[in-house]
Amino acid sequence: MPRNPDLSAKSAADQIVNILASNPHISLHDFTGEELVVYIKIPPGKSDMREMAAEWIASSIQDNLGRIIQHAIAIVVVKAAMDKIQKEVG
Repeated sequence: MPRNPDLSAKSAADQIVNILASNPHISLHDFTGEELVVYIKIPPGKSDMREMAAEWIASSIQDNLGRIIQHAIAIVVVKAAMDKIQKEVG
């Protein structure tokens, strides 16, 4: 058991932050046409810290899914408007 549990918790938190801050590579795949698979390549680190970082990413996505959907809709609407303007001008 660690001599200073607070220091151990801070060290673990720092490792997770470092993993998340190192720009994990994200790729999307639509294998079946019915579901989207998101792969997140998390940089090297201790396996338990990588697992905690992965769980944090997954829970953040789930918690923020409504905002993610709204953001995606906004991007599509803006792109459609820009395409319409370009067709009218061009």
